[in-house]
Amino acid sequence: MTTNERLFMNVDMNGEAYTRVFAYADIVRAFVEDNVLFIEFPEGMGKIAMVDITAGNIEEFAEYVNEKSEK
Repeated sequence: MTTNERLFMNVDMNGEAYTRVFAYADIVRAFVEDNVLFIEFPEGMGKIAMVDITAGNIEEFAEYVNEKSEK
């Protein structure tokens, strides 16, 4: 889920729900590779693959995140 200022990510961590909130400024970039959306964070955190996207266009979403993070 996105807002104008933040990205809310819900993750399944071995059966446990985990929510993390990121400011767009904390995101290095978003990109699509082999139909998988990746969100890359600064060194130490790496990149996260988003694979269970239920709606929307992942290319447009990556563009939106990159615009918001000023990349």
